[in-house]
Amino acid sequence: MTDTLTPAEVFPPGDYLREELEARAWTVTDFAQVIDRPVQTVSEILNNRKEITPETATEIAAALGTSPELWLGLQNAYRLHSVRNNPHLTAVQRRAKLRRRLPLGEVQKKGWIPQTKDLDLVEAEVCRFLRIRDLDEEPHWQIAARRSNESEETLTPSQFAWIARAASRAETIKVRRFDGAGLERLARELPQRLARPDSLAEVQAWLAAVGVALVVVEHLQGSKIDGASFRLDNRTPVVALSLRGNRFDTVVFTLVHEIAHILLGHADGNHLVIDEDAASEHPDGDIERAANQQAQAWLFPVPLNLPTPITQNKVLRAADELGVHPALLIGHLQWNGKLPWSSLRHLIPKAKDLVSFT
Repeated sequence: MTDTLTPAEVFPPGDYLREELEARAWTVTDFAQVIDRPVQTVSEILNNRKEITPETATEIAAALGTSPELWLGLQNAYRLHSVRNNPHLTAVQRRAKLRRRLPLGEVQKKGWIPQTKDLDLVEAEVCRFLRIRDLDEEPHWQIAARRSNESEETLTPSQFAWIARAASRAETIKVRRFDGAGLERLARELPQRLARPDSLAEVQAWLAAVGVALVVVEHLQGSKIDGASFRLDNRTPVVALSLRGNRFDTVVFTLVHEIAHILLGHADGNHLVIDEDAASEHPDGDIERAANQQAQAWLFPVPLNLPTPITQNKVLRAADELGVHPALLIGHLQWNGKLPWSSLRHLIPKAKDLVSFT
């Protein structure tokens, strides 16, 4: 036997060892004495009831003039062959495929998909949730705008799951026929309507009255989504918010930003506009720039010209004159580099205290 022997079929290593002993006319007892091991140990290896360990492989190799790697290779090849067709591995592959489609554990923990170990049921629920026929099919959302992972050709599994949840929740919301003029009036009025932060809970009803479904869906780990806008089944416009960052001003800006996408026609058809850090100073692409500019025009139709140094009293006075909550001014000034991020943050309400996830 040579070190480079590659068997055409996978046999137990004990079969090869038996052939070697027969070729030398050695009995089990002879070989046990050569390697100084109990006869029972050698017998168990020959009958494939005991695996060859690195120590035993070294002793067998020394006795037969081969290498330890040969015997360990035969043992490992046989083990792999033995377990490869194990039904457990099929289940492992199915569970791995599920997690390549979405963060299953997190989605189940949130109650979006039932928690069960029945793989058939889980696969069926994931396909229903993502609106696909089987796990090999890609979800059908098309990207129409910037994402920070722009090198990716499609959404990440977490982003797919978040959008799927937003779409399913939007289907439960009753809205009137879409009224574009009414939506634009609402966008212009929102800064004043939200002068009281607790009015944020009323936005869903305001949007429904002009034909837009609003859903607030908690973001998933790694999804990095602030908001999205799309049309449900090519008809009903949808705005989805995640409350990521938990700042009242950021949520309001994202809301108005997504309304701009709808009115500018960016969310028409099957396209999806998905925004991450939508209020960034460096938006990427014409679509985002247009939505940002329109949102800024609705939020601040009159330029802010606060004299420096900018103090809390000046911000409060300017907010009162504009009839808006001070948080909107603070956020605007911070994003434009006119106020440090640490300044006046105590005046910014927490968004999650004001509106619930759907």
